[in-house]
Amino acid sequence: MNKVILLTRLVSHMARPVTGSNYRRKFTLYKTRCAIVPLTLTEIKGVDMAYSYYAHTSDTDDESTWQPLEDHLLNVAAMAACFLLPIGLEECGRYGGLFHDLGKATQPFQDRLHGSRQPFDHSPAGAQLVLEKLPGTALATCVVPAICGHHRGMGDAGRQGENDRLAPLAVQLAKSGGPVDPGFAGSLPAAPGAEGIDSAVLEAHASLVSKMASNERRNPLSYLLYLATRFTYSALVDADWLDTERFVRPEVAAARDFERPAMDELKRRFNGYMERKLSGVDDSSVSRARARVLSDCRAGADAPVGLFSLEVPTGGGKTLSSMAFALDHALRNGLERIVYAIPFTSIVEQTAREMRAIFGDEAVLEHHSAVDVDPEDDSRRRLLVQNWDAPIVVTTNVQLFESLFSNRPARSRKVHSMANAVIVLDEVQTLPDGLLTATLGMLECLGVLGHTSTVLASATQPGLSTLWPFGSRPVQITDPDPLREVLDCRVRYETDSIGADALPLEELVEELAGYDQVLCVVNTKKAARVLFRSLTAQSGGAYHLSTAMTPDHRAEVLGEVRGRLSRGEPCCVVSTQLVEAGVDVDFPVVFRELTGIDSIVQAAGRCNREGRLGAHGGRVVVFECEEFVEDGGGAHGSFPQSPWMRTLKGYGRSIIEDRGPSAMDDAGVQEYFQKRHHNSELLDHGHEGVEVFREITSGKAWQRRIPSLPYAADHSTIARGYRMIDDRDEEVVFVPRGPEGESLLAEVESDPFAPGLFQRVQRESVSISRFKKEEYEPYVRAVGPWLVLDNGAGVSGLYDAQVGLLGPGDVEMPVFID
Repeated sequence: MNKVILLTRLVSHMARPVTGSNYRRKFTLYKTRCAIVPLTLTEIKGVDMAYSYYAHTSDTDDESTWQPLEDHLLNVAAMAACFLLPIGLEECGRYGGLFHDLGKATQPFQDRLHGSRQPFDHSPAGAQLVLEKLPGTALATCVVPAICGHHRGMGDAGRQGENDRLAPLAVQLAKSGGPVDPGFAGSLPAAPGAEGIDSAVLEAHASLVSKMASNERRNPLSYLLYLATRFTYSALVDADWLDTERFVRPEVAAARDFERPAMDELKRRFNGYMERKLSGVDDSSVSRARARVLSDCRAGADAPVGLFSLEVPTGGGKTLSSMAFALDHALRNGLERIVYAIPFTSIVEQTAREMRAIFGDEAVLEHHSAVDVDPEDDSRRRLLVQNWDAPIVVTTNVQLFESLFSNRPARSRKVHSMANAVIVLDEVQTLPDGLLTATLGMLECLGVLGHTSTVLASATQPGLSTLWPFGSRPVQITDPDPLREVLDCRVRYETDSIGADALPLEELVEELAGYDQVLCVVNTKKAARVLFRSLTAQSGGAYHLSTAMTPDHRAEVLGEVRGRLSRGEPCCVVSTQLVEAGVDVDFPVVFRELTGIDSIVQAAGRCNREGRLGAHGGRVVVFECEEFVEDGGGAHGSFPQSPWMRTLKGYGRSIIEDRGPSAMDDAGVQEYFQKRHHNSELLDHGHEGVEVFREITSGKAWQRRIPSLPYAADHSTIARGYRMIDDRDEEVVFVPRGPEGESLLAEVESDPFAPGLFQRVQRESVSISRFKKEEYEPYVRAVGPWLVLDNGAGVSGLYDAQVGLLGPGDVEMPVFID
């Protein structure tokens, strides 16, 4: 469907057809979300109307300056339909926009605009009317919960959860508010049938079913309806907020109106960068392997939209090659956006810097918790973070996936921007096991319903072939076997101590101190601190890295480490696993405490990365230290580990004892993932024990809890269960380090909500577990929304210049940073 046809539908109640460049121009403005020019009912009809209902007031009592409700409904309908046009769900957006605020055409709501304090929920009225007009349709299934939840969030279908503040859908639909003016409702554009939505969902359903084995019992229809509802909700919320912003704060809306580089321009910039980068590369075996990966990615980009696998050993040029694939693939398939998702904030920041250097600041949006939405910040970045309206988005897995399953309006705004896109999932092996089936099901449905391709990129590709719930088989972009022959020989593994006596701490320290340049990666922050202190006591020169340090502190240390490595100076680093993925350092020797096989291989990627150490390669030693145990028998007390870490460590031990150093080859990696992904205690148990995939696909969603809706999901329960990290169990503490920290603290104390402070404070903050908050209470104080490590309480003692925040040893969990 082209733009003129859709616009004609949006004004199908008119007596005369709508054509001409003026309306095309306005449509384009909405298509790019730059709602600068209002599209009003008066303008469309070409006649004067006497407005009797209003959507929003202005800063005066003059009603002629208020926004007419008709204008708002048509504006939102136009935008929401445009957002969903590329995936065939435009009528969901249109219906949602036309009916979402129909409850404002009531006396109780209009009274509130004139000063009444009587509570009134205007959302259910439009949903009730949609349900009345189109019972039993896929369109109603998508639109009704979206309308009911467009302000506060989408609740469960039939009953309210114990800790859920949102009324269930059934309760909202049963509400009896003030009667909607039938004359006003009748003035809205005529409603076409819902066949188009049914067709889009059924086509996606047929596509998935065709891939499934004949004995597969899982039916993807539930998942597709759930995703279609998510797209509808996202488009409606974003369009509603954008049109409201255009009316209430036109200067902010105008800031969204800037030129974004097109995909072909981005490719031109990328090709120029790669030509410059490759022009000075030496003709080594590693360089040739990277060139092959790049060539394979460019050749594979001609494929149609789908799921793809990119397995490249560490140091094989995966980041740039996957971007080459994404650019060419987007141009080949008419895709609008590239989303590059990464599990760790440190890698997001590094990757975003590299992308901005290639494509320019105006093309790249960086979004994670350290650059999250500051409500007082009207910068362009803050506006783009709201709905990901940028051609390239570099973000975290948490932002990507928790948004896809969220029931809250603010986090859901960006979901429609994930349609008609390329998603690159870097380090895909870090996807949490407890959410794996739900995550894979979502990626399958994004492909067939959202017209979105996903690239699963990793050096240790997890064995997912039997885990795709709807039978998908990702296309392999490059053959990893020849690459391994070249790249895996850069290191040799030593596993002699596994299965034998663990190393005493003194012996481990002595061995590490014997190397000029060495990296040692351990499993917990406490182990890193103890080992670092022991090393500095003996040799006097070492560096420490862990999440007990603020992000800026870690960046400073990494800068010093890279400098010493490049100059060939002595450099001993003790780190937790944060250094394992995507951190560009190159050591001749790496020690890795026993853990899961995938983490050992990732750590090895920091060893002889450029392949310059000759035939013998780099040395990777897998070890156990007898002091780093949980029973507390050593001189440094216990080193607690999570059940998750304990299980994966057990898998690593058993495979190494059986295979020795070859445990880290491809067969060993696949055996490890086979064990891990078939452990019923790890797989498919989300937050609070919610089985997210089962919640979406269970029969109860089809039990007509809403009589006129064939399918009704428990959106609140699903969102609560799909949590990669539980930020409710963490507190963020601002650490004012040094003179710059003191200066920043003065700004916070002067105005803790000042625009631009949010990111700067995040960069100088650390997280503490809330159950340990009491231990830090004597040393922190509240300043606005921040907890600040108080100088008067002894910051210099509690925050160490080498190891960061001191306190009880926290377990270094796998860090899925938001």
